[in-house]
Amino acid sequence: MRIGRIVLTIVLLSILSTGYVSGAGLGTDVTVAGYIVNGKAPTLVMEQNGGYGFLVFFDNTTTWAFVRLDTDMHITPIRVYHVLEPKGHVVYPTSLIPYKNGFLVAGNIDVRSNSSSSHWGFWLAYFDKSGNVVWERAYLTRFTSSVSRIIVDNSTGKILLVGSGCFYSGSDGFIGVFNPETRKLEKLVALGGIYADGIDDVIVLRDSYVVVGSSWSLGDIQGKPFVVRFTKDFSVLNSVAFTLLDGGTPVKSADWWATYTSYSNGTIRLFGKFLVEKYGQKRVTLQKSGLWWMTLDNNFDLLNYSFKEATVNSSPIELGYSGVFKLYHLPSSNDSMIVSGVYLDYERFFVGWIHNSSIDGYFVNVNRSPVDYYNSLIPPFTPVFKLDNSLVLTLTAQRYSDVNFKAYSPLLAIRIPYTKLHNPVALRKNFLYGGNFSIKLKNAGFRVKESRYVVPYSIKLLNVEIHPGNISIVPVDSMLNIVELRDPKPMVKVDIFQDSDSSFPSDATIYIDGTKINISSSAATLYLFPGKHNVTITKQGFIPHNETIDLQAFVRYGFDISTLASFLRLSVSPENTTIKIICPPSYQPDYRFTFNITSKIKGIILPTAYYCLVTAVKDGYVPQSKEIWTFNVMNLTFNLTPEPVSLTISSNPPAEVFVNGKSYGRTPKNLSLNPGNYTVVLSKQGYQNYSVNLTLKPGESKSLSVTLTPLENSTTSPTSTSTPVAHNATSSITSSTPVQNTSVQPLNGERNVCGPAFIVVLALLALIAGRKRT
Repeated sequence: MRIGRIVLTIVLLSILSTGYVSGAGLGTDVTVAGYIVNGKAPTLVMEQNGGYGFLVFFDNTTTWAFVRLDTDMHITPIRVYHVLEPKGHVVYPTSLIPYKNGFLVAGNIDVRSNSSSSHWGFWLAYFDKSGNVVWERAYLTRFTSSVSRIIVDNSTGKILLVGSGCFYSGSDGFIGVFNPETRKLEKLVALGGIYADGIDDVIVLRDSYVVVGSSWSLGDIQGKPFVVRFTKDFSVLNSVAFTLLDGGTPVKSADWWATYTSYSNGTIRLFGKFLVEKYGQKRVTLQKSGLWWMTLDNNFDLLNYSFKEATVNSSPIELGYSGVFKLYHLPSSNDSMIVSGVYLDYERFFVGWIHNSSIDGYFVNVNRSPVDYYNSLIPPFTPVFKLDNSLVLTLTAQRYSDVNFKAYSPLLAIRIPYTKLHNPVALRKNFLYGGNFSIKLKNAGFRVKESRYVVPYSIKLLNVEIHPGNISIVPVDSMLNIVELRDPKPMVKVDIFQDSDSSFPSDATIYIDGTKINISSSAATLYLFPGKHNVTITKQGFIPHNETIDLQAFVRYGFDISTLASFLRLSVSPENTTIKIICPPSYQPDYRFTFNITSKIKGIILPTAYYCLVTAVKDGYVPQSKEIWTFNVMNLTFNLTPEPVSLTISSNPPAEVFVNGKSYGRTPKNLSLNPGNYTVVLSKQGYQNYSVNLTLKPGESKSLSVTLTPLENSTTSPTSTSTPVAHNATSSITSSTPVQNTSVQPLNGERNVCGPAFIVVLALLALIAGRKRT
C-alpha cells in the first residue's frame, strides 16, 4: 500500500463477472440524495451492510453525528458529539465496523496547520447502537500515523488496528493489537525497510496472521508485493516477495500491489494493479498499466498468475489513477466490484464488467476537465459502501441543487441495487450517466520470480513507542441543520455581463424562466439546471423576444447581454401595416415573426447576429422589403405608397378617353391610376359624349363598358380638341370589388336642338354648298 495513493481524487467501478444476470432496469430503485450539514458538505463513514455510520463535519470544533441511512437515502441523526481533542490537533473517524451490540470506530489525530505540536496519533472508541460512548482510547506517536481499517480477531477477542506511519523509512505499515478487556494497546509493530513498506491487508487465521503488503525495500528499483505469516505474538513463520520480470530482467520502475485478498482451504488469492513508468528529467511517463491475479498455496508457493495490460486507443491507461483501487464482493452473487479511477482527458468513475480481453461498461459522469474544474466531484474518505441489497457511491459534488435552485456543494450518495448495476438509464436524469466506454485488456508478457525470507532480513519488524493521548467524545444536545437534497442535479453556472460600451438599453429587462435577472455592477451569475430554459427580453413599446436555451451539464456559459438581443426601432406609415420578419430565410433555422404596427408599438426585439428580411405589407399599398443584420440597436423606416388601380375602358364604337380632362387615346384602354376620384369622358364625332364620376379605391380593379348614342340625322360632327361635352349614352361599370352604382347623367345646360328650325338650317347649308361648286 502506498501512502501517496491514500487520498482518493476520483473513482472507477467495474465488475468481475461471469454469467451475471442483468436487472430489468434501474427505474426508481436508483436513489440519489445530497446532504449539507450546518452549511457544509459532511464526510460519511459507514459500516458495511447495516446503514449505520458517522457524518463528520467541522466548525470551530470537531463535530460528528451518529446516523442511520435508510434505503431511500434519508439520514436520521441518532446522537451528536463534540470531540475534545488534544490541544492543537484535529480528530476525525476513518473506519467503522459492527462490534458486539454496537460499533467500533477508529480514526486519526492530526496536527493542525498552525500548531506547534510534533505528535500525531490515532484513536479507537466503542459505541452502542444508541450512540452512547462505552469507551474511547487515544495514542500519540512521534511522527504521523493513520489507521485505515479495524479487524477483529474472533479467536482471541482482540482488535487489530491496521495503518501506516512514519516510524522508520517514512511510510511504514503498522499493526496495533488492542485488548478490549483491559482496554489497552498491547503491541504496535511496524514494517521498517529502507523505503516504503505498506500493509494492504491482514488475513486472520486461527493461529496466525497473514499480512499482505508491498515494498520498495527489496531491490531492483521496483515496488514488490510480499506475504508474511506471523504468529499471534508476531514471530515470523514464513515470508515471500515477488519480482516482476520482462524476459529474465527485472522491470525497472515497476510498481504492483494487492488491493484484494482472500483465503480459502489453504489457498491465498491476490488481486491488484500494476504500472510501469519511465522517469525523465522533467516528467514521468506511463509505459504500461493493468491488472494482475496470483494464487498461492498455504506454504506461499506460487500456483499461477496473470497480467493484463489496459489500453485505450492503443495507449496505456492507469486504472486507479490518483486514488484507491479495491475489490468488493457483492452479496448474493459471485461478482466482485473493483473501486478504482481512470483518467482520459479528465478523471471519471467507470462502471464495467471484466472480460477476458476488455472491461466494458459506462461512465458515472463527473466531467472534470481542465477548463471546467469547478464542477469536479471529490470522493470523501469512504467512496463506496454496501447496504443489504445495494451499493452506495459517495462523493462531494460542487454546485448541485434540488428544485429550489440554490447552489450547494453537497455530499452526494448514489444508491444502486446490485441487480440493476448493468443498466445506467436512471443515472441520466441526474446527469450522472457519461456514456459507454471500453478498456482493452491484453497479455502483458511478464514473468514472476519468488524471493523467500524477506522478513525480517530485508524488512525489519519494529516495536513502536506510543504514548497515551487524551480525547473525549461528548454527546451533546445539539440540533443539526441538515439540508437533504432529493434527486439533486448539477447546477450550470451562467454568467451574464455587459461591457462598458454596451448598447443594451438601460430600460430593457431580462427574464429567465419568468424570473427577472438583475444586472448589477455590470454582471450577474446564475445557477440553473441542465436542460431547456426560456429567456425573455422586454422593453416598453417593443415586442418581446423569447428564446429557448439548452444548457448542458458541466459546461460553463457566459453571455454578453449586448449579444443576447437586438432592438429594431420601426417607423412605419400608414398605421396598421403588417410587418413580416424572417431571420434568416435560407441558410439557418428560420426565426419567423408577423405583427401589425400600431401607435403603441415602437419596435421589436430580435435575436442577435442574424441576417433578416423585413417586409412591410398593407392592402392597397406597394409592399417594401429591406435586409438587415441584427446587432445592437437599429432603426428602420417604411413609407408605403398606394398600389395603382386598374381601370379597363371599352366602348362601342371606339371613342377617345378623357380622364380628369387628360386624353388617354382611343378605347379599348387599360389604365393604371392611383386611388382617388376621377371624371371619365368618352367622345366620338357623330355621337353623344359620355361622362361618369368614379371613386377608385386601393386594391380595386374596375371595368367600364359604354355604348355611345349617335346624334340624330348626323353625317358629320365638328372636330374639337377641347374636353368634349357629354351626351346621353348607355353604359355598364364593373368592379373586381363591390362599388357604389354609378348613374349616367347629361351635363348641366344641355338642350335638344332637333325640330323644324333645324330643317331650315340644313336647307340653307345645302344651297350655299351648291353655289361654291359652281
